Amino acid sequence: MKVTFSGIAITEGQGKLGGTVFQRGRYGPIARQQFRPSTQNLAFELSGEQKSFYRIIAPQWKLNVLVDPATWNAAAPSPLSGYAYFMQVNLAYFRLHNTYLTDPPIPKPLGSIAPSTLTYNSGTNIYDFKYAGTAGDNANVINFYAYYNTSPGVIAPVRSRFRWFFVDDLAVGSITETLDIDWRSIPMRTDLKVFLGWRIMDSITGLQTPFAFMSAIQT
Repeated sequence: MKVTFSGIAITEGQGKLGGTVFQRGRYGPIARQQFRPSTQNLAFELSGEQKSFYRIIAPQWKLNVLVDPATWNAAAPSPLSGYAYFMQVNLAYFRLHNTYLTDPPIPKPLGSIAPSTLTYNSGTNIYDFKYAGTAGDNANVINFYAYYNTSPGVIAPVRSRFRWFFVDDLAVGSITETLDIDWRSIPMRTDLKVFLGWRIMDSITGLQTPFAFMSAIQT
């Protein structure tokens, strides 16, 4: 911490001391309490599982003789490299099947959903997500992600804040999905916002739709 002394006392400081932050303000030096959002480091019980998937799959790029980097490089959509495409496909595929693909997948038409409402069940971690689903060529699933306790004014959440928490089969027709979001026993705070994200995945090829999300206020 940097401090400035006069002849009799400290007159100004910059930096952090304990839970207090000292800084220059528009009208002179100020001190404020340090604030850390509850979602700043949203680790949860599935984080270790996802890291273990990465440790299993990443070495296969060089160690597995059945994985041909040139083939993946040729199949990778711009701007992904072959390695990035290999990891993107297989991290999602491994979560569902506990194994990985050695060859690039052959694209098939994916299913889709048209979301209509996201409703918070007051006093719980549970949301009801209503959507109308259409089928793809193969059996499709939905991977759900969430990011919560954010400001109601946030309309463009940071993608890296989302955490995967649930996968279910893609249903055709009008469906209400009941989703329980619960990490590290962090309670949902009234009048803040939750973002629910999703990607539809082809369970045979591992290919996914672009990431999409919608939001609701916790009441």
